[in-house]
Amino acid sequence: MKKQPYKNLTTEQLIQKAKGLKIVTGMLAGILTALFALTLYNSITNNTFDPLLVTAIALSAILPINYMQIKNMQKEIKSRE
Repeated sequence: MKKQPYKNLTTEQLIQKAKGLKIVTGMLAGILTALFALTLYNSITNNTFDPLLVTAIALSAILPINYMQIKNMQKEIKSRE
């Protein structure tokens, strides 16, 4: 999939993409928080290390990237007004 620059998108498309990315990022943050909490609880109660804890930590690196994209989209939307 080819990445389109924000300048080639219409304002409506950009607003729609930003809104969709906000929803997906929020859902990802919620799922990762739940996964982290459950695996941490499981590790503490069973006195063993749960490998899914590493997965939650590793996948959380996606969140700042998505937030930067949302911020860039909002900046482009504001520059068009």
